[in-house]
Amino acid sequence: AARHRRQSQAAAMQFAQDISGAFVGDREVKVLLLERPVGSRKAVGLPGSRQARVERFERWAHQLRKLDARGDWQAVGRERVLEGGEDELARVEERPINIEEDRTKGHDTILNGLPGCARWNVRTCPVAEGQHGSRGSSEAGEGSTLRAMKALRFYEPGRVALDTVDDPVAGPGEVILKLHATGLCNSDVRVYLGEKKAAAGVIPGHEMSGEVVEVGPGARATVGEVVSVCPILACGACSFCRDGYRNRCPSRKTLGYDLDGGIAEYVRIPLPLVATGQLLPVDRATPPQVRALVEPLACVLNSIESIETRAGAPLAIVGGGPMGLVHLLAGRAYGADPILVVEPVAERRAVAMKLGATMAVSPEDAAAARDSLTEGEGFPAVAMAVGFSDALPTALDLVRRLGSINLFAGFPPGSTHTLDLNRVHYDEVRILGTQNAPFHLYGKSARLVSRMPALSEVVTNTYLLDDAAEAYSARLGKSGLKSAVVM
Repeated sequence: AARHRRQSQAAAMQFAQDISGAFVGDREVKVLLLERPVGSRKAVGLPGSRQARVERFERWAHQLRKLDARGDWQAVGRERVLEGGEDELARVEERPINIEEDRTKGHDTILNGLPGCARWNVRTCPVAEGQHGSRGSSEAGEGSTLRAMKALRFYEPGRVALDTVDDPVAGPGEVILKLHATGLCNSDVRVYLGEKKAAAGVIPGHEMSGEVVEVGPGARATVGEVVSVCPILACGACSFCRDGYRNRCPSRKTLGYDLDGGIAEYVRIPLPLVATGQLLPVDRATPPQVRALVEPLACVLNSIESIETRAGAPLAIVGGGPMGLVHLLAGRAYGADPILVVEPVAERRAVAMKLGATMAVSPEDAAAARDSLTEGEGFPAVAMAVGFSDALPTALDLVRRLGSINLFAGFPPGSTHTLDLNRVHYDEVRILGTQNAPFHLYGKSARLVSRMPALSEVVTNTYLLDDAAEAYSARLGKSGLKSAVVM
């Protein structure tokens, strides 16, 4: 064992010396070797902490992937291969190169041409560098070595534009998704209008579904998986996170607002999301624009559960837009009956009836519908799925004593409303709000989307990535119902 350890370490250090002096352009190339030789607790490879070595390796691998994409390297017939587990250097051997076989197996083959190590063709094993599937790319420009992709970017209120950005690369614990579809949420529109904040230059889109095409070292995912995403990065340590409410974490960040989201060809899923299981497997046979509804459906499940929607109990929904209709479908899935939808637009009322509403009426007819469906008692559960404070009196008029009203939709900044506090006090009415959803409801949503085919009726407008900005125009003009960008 001792001899094997010395031989493994010597081979590893020789390999490090072979490659450490190589250059790509004017940038020095360095490689992270596997952490430990067999039977040793001592790390080998380049000096520095584990994190420093990981970071150097990622920069090295990124540079070589860029050059490999251009076909700058030439095969010479033999390859030096590192194989083994995350914590051991099992063996170093030479074998013939088979580029097509390597690519079929999902590896990036880095071909020969590095100064200082011209004898070797280097391939890092999946554990050391991660798994790689087929990823197309467009050139950033003539003569450029960068792989690039198309993405929609938010620059400032009133301005989004398609742009070319660097192709993301999976670091340790991270995953790259090739996007299939991303929904446009009303919150995205509110950011566009300046009613809600997002980072300047960010790629919007938090309702997304796609396929895993690259897996970084240590990430718990498999190339080829089709998933949707819970887009919330939470601290994991505060009382809200400990209780399962990552959506209420004071330091949370969200893909599409604080970090790049899904209106792009690819998206990088950060380590905290991957490590906490926030890539949610979904049925590949489900249409991509429906798979992208996992996030909004989870939000709706939080809403209807907050007002204790129950099988056989009445439910009222104020607002028959996209999210009001998802409330209707979720209410039906939970067994609520009867279900009333209050919506001023006749076309949306017709869609609500098609999707299973017991009645769909204008606000002026809401009181009569309440009396007809509940014998004048009112609804125990009322979901307000529209962000207009003037709709609150309608919700209060619909709710029964001991009933609950949930303010599901976000409101413009500074929205206020005057209400009769005695109505709340003496009738013991609960008025609450929900925003996003605790993580366990994402899992339930991911299982439900394939069992709710009528969700496809809610997504009426689809756009290619090149036309993604038109999705905003459609929502602002209230054209159709929900919009999605399909890649």
